[in-house]
Amino acid sequence: MIFEWWVLYLSPFNIPEYIPFTPIKFNGLSLIATTIVVLIIAIKKILKTEPGTNTTKLTILGSVICFFAELFFQFVHLFTLESDKLYYFLRGVIGVSVFDVIISFFVAFQIKTKKTGLLLIFISVFVVSLKLILLAFPSLS
Repeated sequence: MIFEWWVLYLSPFNIPEYIPFTPIKFNGLSLIATTIVVLIIAIKKILKTEPGTNTTKLTILGSVICFFAELFFQFVHLFTLESDKLYYFLRGVIGVSVFDVIISFFVAFQIKTKKTGLLLIFISVFVVSLKLILLAFPSLS
């Protein structure tokens, strides 16, 4: 994540903030992609050593891995901030960790059960729920 942050913000590559012709931020997309790749590798390694591990335990282990990675990243990022350090530190650790729990569940469920149809239903319910929450509380977006 630190390397990703350097490439996006500090390197001379001049990467745009948004993907051209879309409202999607490049840094968010790269964070999701990096998180998914790390979780896939970690969960597959856990299942190789302990094949009987259930989805709940895989989700928790994946979430812990992401939490410590985010904690380390936010600690390093803390030194680059000039104001509201505690606010951005907590916002980054808590916000990203909650999102990582959800991604961790999706990845663990797919790798463990291989029920893609049910996974798509879970993702659809999550997206619809998120949209309803944002419609009910517009100040969150």
